[in-house]
Amino acid sequence: MDKIALVGKIFEAFANSSDNRYVFLCDMQKDYSRWSKQAVERFGLPSEFMEGAGDIWTEHIHPDDKEAYIKSIEDIFSGKSESHELLYRAMDKEGKYVPCMCKGYVIKDEEGNNLYFAGTIEDYGIAKDIDPNTGVYSKAKLMSCLKSYQEDNQKYSILVFKICEIDEINNVYGYEYGNFLIRVMATKAVTYLDTCDIFYLGGARFAIVSVEEKTPGLKKIYEELKNYAKRDVFVDNNHITLILAGACTDVNNTKSDVSAVYSNAIMALNESNNENYGELVVFNVTRRGSKFERIAIINALRNSIIDDFKGFYLRYQPVVDAKNEQIVGVEALIRWNRFPYGEVSPRDFIEWLEKDPLFYELGLWVIKTALSDYKKYVLPINQYTKISVNLSYVQLKRKEFRTDLDKILKELDFPAENLVIELTERCRLLDTSFLNNEINYFRTKGIEVYMDDYGKGSASVENIIKLQLDGVKIDKAFLDELLVSEKARTMVRSIINAMREIGVHSTVEGIEERRVADLVSSYGATYLQGFMYATPLTIDELKENPLLNRK
Repeated sequence: MDKIALVGKIFEAFANSSDNRYVFLCDMQKDYSRWSKQAVERFGLPSEFMEGAGDIWTEHIHPDDKEAYIKSIEDIFSGKSESHELLYRAMDKEGKYVPCMCKGYVIKDEEGNNLYFAGTIEDYGIAKDIDPNTGVYSKAKLMSCLKSYQEDNQKYSILVFKICEIDEINNVYGYEYGNFLIRVMATKAVTYLDTCDIFYLGGARFAIVSVEEKTPGLKKIYEELKNYAKRDVFVDNNHITLILAGACTDVNNTKSDVSAVYSNAIMALNESNNENYGELVVFNVTRRGSKFERIAIINALRNSIIDDFKGFYLRYQPVVDAKNEQIVGVEALIRWNRFPYGEVSPRDFIEWLEKDPLFYELGLWVIKTALSDYKKYVLPINQYTKISVNLSYVQLKRKEFRTDLDKILKELDFPAENLVIELTERCRLLDTSFLNNEINYFRTKGIEVYMDDYGKGSASVENIIKLQLDGVKIDKAFLDELLVSEKARTMVRSIINAMREIGVHSTVEGIEERRVADLVSSYGATYLQGFMYATPLTIDELKENPLLNRK
């Protein structure tokens, strides 16, 4: 058998070795190629043997992926590169785009001249356990992989990372834009396939698992991914800065429960995102501290919501007029108490629950319970006071929220003018036009709207100017240095003056002593709230509180 016939037999052997991996071989001098018969049938190509196959294949590449593909092929044929590894989408004969991973290598002669460009195209559109958007392994595949390691007593290391604020990106630019950025990071992640496996976990989260790399190697990979996300992502020639969060560990105990490994990884990832500003968190899968317990608490919280909100209850903290310290309203504050966890602070569970589909139902329960309590027990005593309820980003962006709120008001026959809505910090991330539309809708019904936690996160005077608010609540953090720092006093005084000048009420939270109350009152604060006047009260305690009954 001559060499040409032998090469043909070898080609056919590789081409028939997989249903979803196609082989190609290109004579670089003649630009003449042979492709797997399966690829020809799958993508509707002219023939197994083609001249100018690169140009033909380019027409099948998705427009968003075409530029990177063309550049990579040009680098191969110009001699700038000797290998090609690219994730892209290609159109099949039905006109549908499917994710493909192409790997190709240049074969040279003894003098170093390019002879052949050969490689494979893995069709993720029909591959099992592949995420169709990113073209990398799915979460189900990850769990299967970790389970196999456990059964084989194989030690491994895992890195999880995510694109931060992907929800905000989707809301502002649309889901296709967000999906494109997720694919960009997937394409970068697959460059580590030589030593690692890549998995997409949903929600802009990825996992990189390796039996070769340990924590130091994963740390290096994460730093490279972070730098790439910050500096090298472009959309339509516009630089886009992406921020990542990450966590990693070495799993040396091969008996470690797979679910515990995954749960601790996601928990540590959230810690990186929420508490460590994206710094890599190295976690211990055998730890059984507060972080681990939080998983059980969150699961118990979900069960409480499903079980007719059992364990949840409300407390009410009075708000007073800064001039005469007469009560003007109360703020409804959620609490949770259930065996064996006892009372759990909302700051320990609200941020977690906001990401849960059940949170919306909990939010409606809070509003309905607060308004029902207030109408039944408080308004008969003092009809001029108002009840404040917190409204989260998750609730406000739901298209049915207006209808659900109207339904509650109508069902309870609650006077809308006695309701105040406090927008939580993350609501500021919503589009300003959308936010103003919602605010104006509430105000037309007689509902006042405040921005909560002014001074935290993304709050600014510009936000307040653009939004048609009735008031702001100044965060307690401003008061911590008020009595000892002239800078703090200047800042608080300036904020209160600015609010007054633009016709916006200011409520100062966290008042715990007389000197602070007198000071912010002298600056012109409208309302005050804090332990000095009352701790958060049960509805029975509120009914009997002297503030409510003071004439």
